[in-house]
Amino acid sequence: IVACWDLDNYIEVFDYLFEYVVNKNAYFSWRMRHGCTNLLIYEQGKEVRNERKDQWIIHAIESHNQDEKKMVTLFEIIAELNENIRRQAIALFIQANKDYELFARLPLEPNHWGGTGSMLPCMHGRIKFYESLLPYFTGIDLLKHKQHIQNCIKIWKKRIEHQEVEELMEKLYF
Repeated sequence: IVACWDLDNYIEVFDYLFEYVVNKNAYFSWRMRHGCTNLLIYEQGKEVRNERKDQWIIHAIESHNQDEKKMVTLFEIIAELNENIRRQAIALFIQANKDYELFARLPLEPNHWGGTGSMLPCMHGRIKFYESLLPYFTGIDLLKHKQHIQNCIKIWKKRIEHQEVEELMEKLYF
């Protein structure tokens, strides 16, 4: 299915796949969303495909930004992608739809951790990502959105404080 990015009608192909994923039952849909995330991951040396992946994400937001189910599903899929496309998607979404309730339901960050050693660099990365979003939230109509982002930053800072204490305790006692 990855080769479908090379088709002239790739937008229609992935629109059809996205529609299918959105309308599946919860368990199966979760597995399908994971598969869709894999389809959208950048491929080294495949610039045209990577550009088309970004174009499809932009197209999906422009086409469905008023559809809560589709936007939540799309952001669940792209939450696992690199920060640049997530940042671009968030900026595009809030330009097209300023509904705070829908925005607050969108997953904006990956839902997993990975690696060995200290989790602090990952946690600091989450804060850096949220801080990079703040310039997009200007104007009175995005004030609640900005407060949401600032709250996410505060939450991650508190988590960092707890993690630092936990790591210190581990060094002292293990």
